[in-house]
This record gives sequence, structure tokens and C-alpha cells, in this order.
Amino acid sequence: MTKKMIILLNLILLTGCWNYRELNDLAIVSALSIEIVEDEFLIGAQIMNAQKSGTSNGSAEASSNTPVIVYKFKGKSIHEALRKMTTESPKNLYLGHISMIMIDDKVAKEGFKDVADFLIRDHETRKQFKVMIIRNKSANQGLTILSHLEALPSQENLDILNTASNYYGNVTSVSFDEFLSFIYAEGVEPVMPYADLEGDIDEGMKKESTEQTVPKSFLRFKGLGVFKQDKLVGYFNDLESLAYNLIVGNVKSTIIPFKCDTESYASIEIVRYEPNLKVEIKNNNKPFVKINITGDTHQSEINCDIDMESLEGRNKISKLANDEVEKIIRSAIEIAKEKYTSDIFGFGRYLYRYNYKYWEENKENWDQLFKNIDYEVNSNLTLVKKGSTLNSVKGATNNEK
Repeated sequence: MTKKMIILLNLILLTGCWNYRELNDLAIVSALSIEIVEDEFLIGAQIMNAQKSGTSNGSAEASSNTPVIVYKFKGKSIHEALRKMTTESPKNLYLGHISMIMIDDKVAKEGFKDVADFLIRDHETRKQFKVMIIRNKSANQGLTILSHLEALPSQENLDILNTASNYYGNVTSVSFDEFLSFIYAEGVEPVMPYADLEGDIDEGMKKESTEQTVPKSFLRFKGLGVFKQDKLVGYFNDLESLAYNLIVGNVKSTIIPFKCDTESYASIEIVRYEPNLKVEIKNNNKPFVKINITGDTHQSEINCDIDMESLEGRNKISKLANDEVEKIIRSAIEIAKEKYTSDIFGFGRYLYRYNYKYWEENKENWDQLFKNIDYEVNSNLTLVKKGSTLNSVKGATNNEK
């Protein structure tokens, strides 16, 4: 009986949430921006704008409210700046639903570690939120642009990032914990997607702008930022970023345009592909990289006078497409080697995994080895579908008698 009483008392004492808070008492933060201004952190918080107490769903008052409110404060630390927001916000900030953090170019160049400590330590934040760079404007302005297709701007930006990653391949979604893992990983450097703010920013933050068919201002993802450890060293454009994603296997589908004669272009859609990367050590004790791309493509467009009904025509298009893939991959590798000296492709990580002895002997000199590394790129994509018509429009003949 005594044991039963002890168990019952424990159950009574241990039930419930010790730090329970009413949802109505919280300001839910959907996105943060981080800048450094005059040696202080400038933090922006995009907060979901819940309807006022007593306002019914669908009322005129509810529909006139903006979906989010943005607070902005300076502080010697990120936490101090966030706490200062309580001097304006009627509710305490809750960080557990952050979906994205935007940093500006300056923060990225000075070092991501400077802003990471609070985000790691804070017990409320889930570390899977996405990180990105606003390249041409302040990061705070990225929070103020209202969305057209989603209720929350942070959700729309996240959807744009995922859609561009899945269907174009010029960016890739990077979470906070993934980025940190790359900073501390052996033989590989991190990347982070970046975007430019375009249009009239002041007009884009007005609710009336969402009633226009053409957005007054918008965020456009342009490519990937190249890092050296936690510091930004430069930017890849869209084709260079696509090449990076092709090498590391991040592309689900993409379009490759290429010239098929002196003036006109054709394009293929990559619908399935598999990259294969190997790093061998040659007789001169230097690494040699082999990159092989295989997969299936569809002919999506052709504006040249090429007979696609003939094997010769199809082989010509296939060769031109594969040559273009090899060209953009080589270009990205050369820029990473010569301009940034940043092994974002993970050539060193391959050695760390599969030739640990060589890596341990040469990792201190890896920057120089990477800068002079030799490589070979082979694209063997197969054209499996030619669309609804065999011939090109220009190559079609009039058989009418």
C-alpha cells in the first residue's frame, strides 16, 4: 500500500508543464534578420499578427491588418536586442517557430560564428530553420516585404527557396545546423543561398501592394554564397551554383539551355541523374578528381533546323547538351579554385573518408593542393524523350500536295 501511495503522489507532482504559457501571451516570431551596425547587432523580428481579442474571423478589421509586424532593435548581443523589443511589443517574443534567418553581406563576410552562439544556446529555437543572405540591401528590409501568394512572407520566401532548388537548381536549402556542421567538417567548405531585393522596398511593405497584379518589390534568389569556414568569400551566379548542385547531388530537376547553331538555342530537362565523384592519388602524390554525370533527359525545346527523326540529329543534340553540362561544371570548379580557394565540392572530404592517411598527411596544405588540383569531367546524360513531336518546328517540312 505504501508503494502505491508513493507512485500516486509522484504522478500528481510530475504532471503538467512547469513553464506553461498561454498562446495569447506570446508574440510568435516567424523570421529573424541579423546585421552588424557600429559594432552592435541590429536584429529584426517578423512577428505573426494574430487578430485582436474579440475580433471575429473574416471581419473588416481583421482583413485590414497586415499579416506580420516587424520590430527592429540594436544591442551589444542578439539576446539583448530581442529583449529590447518588449519595450514596444505587448507580448513576449517566442522563437520556437522561426522558419528562416536572414543575414546581410557584412555579417556573412565578418563571420557566421559571431551570430551563431545565441541561436545554438537558446532552448526555444529548433535548429532546422533555414539561413540565407540578403546581398544587395539590409537584411531587415527582407523581412518587411509583404507576400502575394502566402499569408506569411517568411513562408513565401521559404517556398520560393524550395521551389527554385527543386525545379531550377541555382540554390539549395541550407538549415542552420547543416551550415554549422559544414563549418566544422573535415575537407569541405559551406555554402549558403543568397537573394537580392528588387523593386521599390518602401512600396513593397505596404499592404496595398499585395492588391497589385505586379509586385512592387520582391525577393529573388540568385545563387549560392561561397564560404571559407564561417566567412563569406564570394558569390556563385546561377549557372555556377547549378554546377555546384550537380556535383554534390542536390539537383532534382533542371533545364540546361545550349546553342544548337550559330544563333539559336535548344534545351534539355534533366529528370534523373546520378553524380559520381572519385579522388585518386597519382604517381606525383597529387590528387586527381574524376566527376561522372549520368542520367536521363527530355528534349524540352529546340529552335534549330535539326532532323530529330534521324539518329545523327539526336546524337548531335545529346552531345551538345553534355558538352554544355561539362562546360558549366568546369567553370565553377575553376572559379572555386582560382578566385576563392574554397573546396565547397568536398574533394578533401572524399579523401578524409576514403584515404584518411593521405588526408592526415596533407590537410594542412590542402588549400594549395586544391588550388592546383587536376580534374576530369564527363557528362553522359541520355536523351530518353523528345517531346510530343519528333522534328523541330524549323526542321519540319510541308508535305501537303
